[in-house]
Amino acid sequence: MLLSSWVILTHLFHVACLRSWLERQHTCPTCRALVVPPDSGTGTAGHRGSQSDVHQQGKLLSSAICVVSFSFWTGTTAQGGGVAGDNVSQHEARLRAAAAASIYEKSYVYPSANRLVWSPGYTVIPQVQRHTADSSNTESGGESSIGQSQPQLAAQGGAANLSFSQFPPYMFVPGANLAYGERLGSDPNLTASPLEAQKKLLQHRIEILQNQLQVLQKPKPKESEDMGPTMAWQRKERSIGKQSSISSSINMNILTSLQLAVGLLLSTVGIFHCQALSPRYTFVVEETSYKRLCSTKNILTVNGQFPGPTLYARAGDTVIVDVYNKGNRNITLHWHGVKQPRNPWSDGPDYITQCPIQPGARFTQTIIFSSEEGTLWWHAHSEWDRATVHGAIVIYPKKGATYPFTKPHAELPIILGEWWKEDIGQLYDETIQSGGDPNNSNAYLINGQPGDLYPCSKPDTFKLIVDYGKTYLLRLINSAVQEMMFFAIANHNVTVVGSDASYTKPFSTDYVTISPGQTIDLLLNADQSPNNYYIAAKAYVASAGIPYDNTTTTALLRYNRNSSSTPTSLPNLPSHNDTNASVHFTSKLKSLADKNHPVDVPHKITTHLFFTLSINTLPCPSNSCTGPNGTRFATSINNISFVDPTIDILQAYYFHVNGAFGTRFPNSPPLLFNFTAQDLPLYLQTPKQATEVKILEYNSTVEIVFQGTNLVGGDDHPMHLHGFSFYVVGRGLGNFDKDKDPLTYNLVDPPLQNTVAVPINGWTTIRFKADNPGTRLVYALSSGSTYVMGYGHDVHSEKWKGPRSANVTSATRNASMLTTVIKLSSWILLEI
Repeated sequence: MLLSSWVILTHLFHVACLRSWLERQHTCPTCRALVVPPDSGTGTAGHRGSQSDVHQQGKLLSSAICVVSFSFWTGTTAQGGGVAGDNVSQHEARLRAAAAASIYEKSYVYPSANRLVWSPGYTVIPQVQRHTADSSNTESGGESSIGQSQPQLAAQGGAANLSFSQFPPYMFVPGANLAYGERLGSDPNLTASPLEAQKKLLQHRIEILQNQLQVLQKPKPKESEDMGPTMAWQRKERSIGKQSSISSSINMNILTSLQLAVGLLLSTVGIFHCQALSPRYTFVVEETSYKRLCSTKNILTVNGQFPGPTLYARAGDTVIVDVYNKGNRNITLHWHGVKQPRNPWSDGPDYITQCPIQPGARFTQTIIFSSEEGTLWWHAHSEWDRATVHGAIVIYPKKGATYPFTKPHAELPIILGEWWKEDIGQLYDETIQSGGDPNNSNAYLINGQPGDLYPCSKPDTFKLIVDYGKTYLLRLINSAVQEMMFFAIANHNVTVVGSDASYTKPFSTDYVTISPGQTIDLLLNADQSPNNYYIAAKAYVASAGIPYDNTTTTALLRYNRNSSSTPTSLPNLPSHNDTNASVHFTSKLKSLADKNHPVDVPHKITTHLFFTLSINTLPCPSNSCTGPNGTRFATSINNISFVDPTIDILQAYYFHVNGAFGTRFPNSPPLLFNFTAQDLPLYLQTPKQATEVKILEYNSTVEIVFQGTNLVGGDDHPMHLHGFSFYVVGRGLGNFDKDKDPLTYNLVDPPLQNTVAVPINGWTTIRFKADNPGTRLVYALSSGSTYVMGYGHDVHSEKWKGPRSANVTSATRNASMLTTVIKLSSWILLEI
């Protein structure tokens, strides 16, 4: 009895922290959903819809699936110390499973064989067969997205290495899948506030402990009194023994009660302790009415804010974000620059690491910070929703650590953006249909406001109020969808101290060049005469003949107690096509490289990659598109224009789905030519369309040379790599020379970044160690080129130039996307 009680108490205490632990583990997120087994050992998968239904729903159907074998460990017996599964009825086992589910903060019911169980963040479907989730495609409505030979996800690196074998496997599907799940707000167990949630959770625990107390206090069967004739001394001894047994039983019950009380206390403390370890945010994606440039329109926002709320963390923290999609279209959120070690499932790029969150659904994302320190940002990673769905991420040093510069008096994000008068979703659809460049934005923004140079905007111009003699930390973020930006403050220099959540050697400058997706930390000394000064930003566009928004956005730097109400003149920003100014600024970025912030540049390279970045064209029927000569714009890496798969690549890789993607992405371009020549043959403009992935070996050291080309007119390419920061060891204009240019590499203190601009008709070299398993995206943030690397990571352009990515039928967004999958052994994959 005592041993059994202790086992139960130990389980209750440890499981109080287990949910928080699981959310920080590097496992498939759908494996975090727990469910009470049904009455019988079988269940039904329910109606999943035909293949045609899936096509009709388009990308509204999420099919990310994990298969988990689950049962509940019922405890040990006092006599033998063995597993007591055989001595516990199925009903009692289900009671205990329900208790476990409640401790995981999951709503639980006792479903029949064909009843769906709702769980926050996920939908759970009882599974008929025990081996794989797709043993019959006909039963599942022809869902070929589920693999042919899916592995059972054993709890090999999971909680306490539990062995779950009693109950049949279950199929866990993200709650975004509304074909199986329930709409937002339909569950009565959802609470209205964190306090109510804590109260409800404590009530669950009290009920569990009370039930366990009742079980432990049940009297044992009485021994038979008919023991035959006995002597008086035997009766006396038995009487004494019986009294001793009663006394011992009373003491045991008292001890058990005390243990249960202590267990309740520890469980209560554990709840608050574990939840304190993981800060939790709620992001509600919803349409909100905003007025800019004299007109009002609905835009997609998070929590009604534009820009969205700022996430705060310390280096090494884990943050949980519950995302509720109350908007009118699919969405995903990406935590730009967060490495997410072995946690690509929460990275966010749609159809790369996850299917989108459908309207009305909820998805919980775990953000694992590691070595990042400084400024990053989060944004929508679906279509062009990032134009309004974005916000800052501020990562402070660990407790006890300090900035490597004098602590500023105050700090705040400065977010550069763009504004269109028309609906951003409609703009995207029109651009995809036409095949041409999208309409230019109508204004640039500083912290959501155009500034007083635009109509109807002067009263709401953003104002930064400072005190003379004090220092301020400006966390500059470029969230613009299309353009690199020049930024400056009239009559003031700023000191650059960081970029992309990594500290840099400080240097003073009177202007900043910042790429889409990039962040730069600036120290501003308020050392000028008290007055009003313009803060201004405008586009840097190097390509000749390309239309762009040539307006300037402004904010005001206002000194306290100044006597003037009129701002000074605008700051001296470089010309819109000043490539030398752009390259000059970026070349001054160098890692801090001190004792507390060392660099670890790979010197011995095992994987050499040479990627050409090009703007391309695709033919249209009857030359009906609005690109050059009736064609459609596209982009490519190594002449391959990425096509969105029908299943997200990480899921396909994880479950060995055949045919979802290819693995023959070339290490170098198929054709070598003078990449930056003025006149290039037209046949070079047409890329191959494919969904190709580059497989990297775990712990390999990688060098990528990004080479811009002049096809269809060159452009700058801001390149972003998911899941990694990389060292920018070299850059230059013209064609890369493999014999001479590596001699100029900076291997001492190169900047550590996650986004870098490849100059027009130039090259940039990066190096990193492939030590973060997953599927990572490599893509251009501006021109739509994307490449997915075998880690579940991707390299892509941060400059989204419309259908330079698009084949209309698949609504391809990033034409040259490359996904890189880092190849690991199967046991490592289970921990991703």
